[in-house]
Amino acid sequence: QMSATERSLVVLTVNVFARMLPDQKRLLLNALRSHGEVVAMTGDGVNDTPALVAADIGIALGSGSDVARDAADMVLVSNDFGVIVSAIEEGRRILDNLKKVVVHLVSTGFTEIILIGTALAFGLPLPLLPVQILWHNVLSEGFLTMAFAFEPAEGDVMARPPASRGSAGILSRRIMALILLIALGSAFSILMLYFYLLSVPGLSFSVIQSTLFAALTIVAIGITFPIKNLRKPLHHVRPFSNPFLILSFLASLVLLFVAFFFPSLRSLLGLSLLPLFALKALLVVGLGNILIVEGAKYLALRS
Repeated sequence: QMSATERSLVVLTVNVFARMLPDQKRLLLNALRSHGEVVAMTGDGVNDTPALVAADIGIALGSGSDVARDAADMVLVSNDFGVIVSAIEEGRRILDNLKKVVVHLVSTGFTEIILIGTALAFGLPLPLLPVQILWHNVLSEGFLTMAFAFEPAEGDVMARPPASRGSAGILSRRIMALILLIALGSAFSILMLYFYLLSVPGLSFSVIQSTLFAALTIVAIGITFPIKNLRKPLHHVRPFSNPFLILSFLASLVLLFVAFFFPSLRSLLGLSLLPLFALKALLVVGLGNILIVEGAKYLALRS
């Protein structure tokens, strides 16, 4: 007999509703959703089907009717409600890892765009050859992106509030700000290296391109560990918690060296061996970019 307004208020204070009819379960569900709640509804009988269908997540018991199981999004085969908690934790782990993949892919992609776009805007020669960009993408995006899928759940994953619905949970304003800061900082450091190399007298442009190729790859590989945890600084990250990421990181480094030290591949990619001062510059850029990422994390996600 309650009105919609009364139902909306009573769900805030009452914890248990007993002996409810099927249509009343749906009214309860709508009352909860009116407060922006994401509602999971459990059930096992035919009469639970309307509520299971209407809920954000319908959860049927494994011992329930065929109709209820077919209508549900999730079936508890063991009839254990604790599985729901485990599923929430796994979902949050997957969402965290998707954010890391997006940050890695989009920030490195924007870095390339800013680097090449700035060179074209200033009328400078292309800093990278197309084949070098392809090889860089294999090193920075192929292995590492897949490895992030195996990242274990972070310790505080169940202490956080629920994420936003849909893509906003991944591409939030803070994540987009983080991507932009990383891309701008990384591109700036590589552009400074580019201008420095152009000022070195007698340096062939092949060596300049090779140095920029190595710098871009090192920057992309080097942000792997800082973004293992987007909420904590690097010294709080567990570096060996994901063996697949370690192997991918090492494989990317090995393939970078292979590109320079195998003559046939070096010729195919248009690379040249690097002088000692260029190797020192790469070390400075790589270490500096880790600080850039850590600063970007602090500025974008500090709250």
